[in-house]
Amino acid sequence: MTLCIEDADYSPFILPDVPAQHAGVLPALAMHAAEQTQQPLKLIRHPWKRCIDMVQKGQVDLILAAIWLPERDVWGQYPKHANAPSGPPDRSKRLWTAEYPVFVANNSSLTYDGKAFNATKVGLAGPPGYVVTKRLAAMGLLYAQPLMPATGLRLVALERLDGYAVERHIGTHLLYQQNLQNKVRTLSPVFQRDDWYVVFSYPFAEQHPEQVAAFYAALEQARERFGQALLERHLNQAKRQYSATTTPR
Repeated sequence: MTLCIEDADYSPFILPDVPAQHAGVLPALAMHAAEQTQQPLKLIRHPWKRCIDMVQKGQVDLILAAIWLPERDVWGQYPKHANAPSGPPDRSKRLWTAEYPVFVANNSSLTYDGKAFNATKVGLAGPPGYVVTKRLAAMGLLYAQPLMPATGLRLVALERLDGYAVERHIGTHLLYQQNLQNKVRTLSPVFQRDDWYVVFSYPFAEQHPEQVAAFYAALEQARERFGQALLERHLNQAKRQYSATTTPR
């Protein structure tokens, strides 16, 4: 099987420029599920929109990590309940559950009440192609230019962007990486909370339904048994790295 993941630094979940076995929490869970079901797994990296395009065309067998929306059933096979193939996925087969707060400058006057933001000036942003970013666009709040997380968070710290919505651990990692952790905070409540899934191409799922079912079952076990420990291990490694390399500014 060929797995496409985003070519980005989304530590601790996806790590760039490292061998597949060290590529982060999410690839590790997928690789464990593949090993348990005796399915060799090859990992490739591309921009997220290209991963989606490739799985839709059957050029790769699976991708991670994707949030479910009804319209996304067109391009990939999510783990569904047998009696409701057009409904939401089976949450027990999810890869992870993620929180997306909005990161803002420490002295920002922006607030969020769970429904709307106040005091926006230039707009908010999120990772290109992500559901959270499309939600900002639907609210009429999306910044004019697409921004990857590291750039977006840097602009937030410089007070040139009202806020950036990204998964909590990923955002925190990127702030520490740029020594901006003392300049940026998160708003409460959380802007979005979503399940992440591994999604198979329809050609692969139709040709190998038993393998797909076995993979999802093994993935559920891997997440429950090893997921939190994997996350904590990566977070602890990052803390040691930050303490060794970060200097005051």
